[in-house]
Amino acid sequence: MKRKPGVLILVVFLVLFKGVSGQDIRVGAKPDLPTIKLGAQTKLRLMLHYPVNQKAVFPTLTDSIGKIEIIGTGETDTIFDKEDVSNATIVKSYTITSFEPGSHSIPEYEFKVGGAGYKTQAQQLMVESVAVDTTKGVYDIKQPIKVSYTFFDWLRDNWLLIILALLGLGLIAALIYYFRKKPQTAPEIKEEMVVIPAHTIALEKLRDLREKNLWQKPDSIKQHHSELSEIIREYLEKRFSINALEQTTDEIFAGLKRSSISKENRETLKNILVLADLVKFAKEKPIAFESEQNLQNAIRFVEETKSEVQRVENKGAR
Repeated sequence: MKRKPGVLILVVFLVLFKGVSGQDIRVGAKPDLPTIKLGAQTKLRLMLHYPVNQKAVFPTLTDSIGKIEIIGTGETDTIFDKEDVSNATIVKSYTITSFEPGSHSIPEYEFKVGGAGYKTQAQQLMVESVAVDTTKGVYDIKQPIKVSYTFFDWLRDNWLLIILALLGLGLIAALIYYFRKKPQTAPEIKEEMVVIPAHTIALEKLRDLREKNLWQKPDSIKQHHSELSEIIREYLEKRFSINALEQTTDEIFAGLKRSSISKENRETLKNILVLADLVKFAKEKPIAFESEQNLQNAIRFVEETKSEVQRVENKGAR
């Protein structure tokens, strides 16, 4: 995931947020700013720290929380623990505002992890009203002033529109004249669009990535794993019809739950994506052999999970 401008607030929240905990599970809900001006905006962040091998369900927020309005939903951030990648923290953010002054309650929210419920602590959002200067008098609204507006005034205000309209009419007339005089030709035969299989595109990109040898350059290891992750996610999106480019690693595996991918290939895919996440977000620095092996595993994964129709065509061509 890409870092946002509010990453400092997010990191501080990750360190300081206190919610209900059980085993390695912690939940929290907190606005970035406890006090805002009337009509101003802030972020409400829902956070969950949990073992990634358990199923987690976030609470569902509607378009309002009492007198607090939810006007936007941000992206979901996933941060794996550097010392233990089996634990991760997921953060969902919502843009909130209020047009009612006073103190408004943000209620408890319940997360579901492994079938058990974990509730956050209730929070308060203070909305300050706009100060009004009561020392000044109250004045009536001024009535519209009547002015004369002639045809020439209208021409002066709309001369550009008139010129564009005349040019448009002239162009239409020229096109009509051209197509009437143009000799009739035989209809062109449209060529059928050739659809390139998803695995062909992915393998070509993986081979190009291998040619770059980025894993051998210490300053390019992050770029290597970022490109590798993007290639595999694009392949999963086209091959298995899931929104892999916009999903977290956990969400990708949830979308592939009913796919025909073998257990061994699922484990290979998990190793590829988790290592890429660690390099991108946890500043992990794998050795060159691990990075090269991850690329080879990606090529093997694509080869072994490509479309069954393509497998039959390849066997027939031998």
